[in-house]
Amino acid sequence: MRRILFFFLFGVFALFPLAACADEAPGVRAEDFSYRGVALGDTEEKLLSVYGEPLFDTDTTKDGVALRVYTFRGGIDVGVARKTGLVVDFDVRSEDFSIRGVKKGATAYFIQKTFGKTERTKLDGQTAYIYRRRKTPEDRASLVLLVDPETRVLTSLRLTALPLTDEERHQALEEGDEEEAAGDIDTSNLPKAEEPKLGGLF
Repeated sequence: MRRILFFFLFGVFALFPLAACADEAPGVRAEDFSYRGVALGDTEEKLLSVYGEPLFDTDTTKDGVALRVYTFRGGIDVGVARKTGLVVDFDVRSEDFSIRGVKKGATAYFIQKTFGKTERTKLDGQTAYIYRRRKTPEDRASLVLLVDPETRVLTSLRLTALPLTDEERHQALEEGDEEEAAGDIDTSNLPKAEEPKLGGLF
């Protein structure tokens, strides 16, 4: 009887590590598209209430989308779409960034062990692993892990809902999400073209 009980308990406890591994299966989670309490798609009000007073803010256009970019201490720039007032971009330059334990210097093996396998790709001349929240045109939320092209170790982090590919930029333009960069240029002080005069050589 004791032997049966021993093997039963041994089998039960042997399953605990397997269950733990199952919970930690590679793949992206909802939490991977937020940084320090603010997620892509949150409001500008929530951003400022959580992050506090920014060092400064600037209006700019990125990937064709008009943004107000807030710069916070610790090397974090957060872009808010001026059209919607929603957070659409995190550019993290700090040395101590971390997403689910993945930090600067993480190897390609550890990145893919955490978030799953994906192909390396070129993004604006840099090498990156890109993970999508959902593979749909309506949700462009992406976790972008920039890596050294030689060593493949993690160098910086970006979370964005901005278009990343030419196809996405074209679709966003069709949907009216993008704004022409020239739309913000003040042309009032440019010289006026003279009206053409009709006439021949004489």
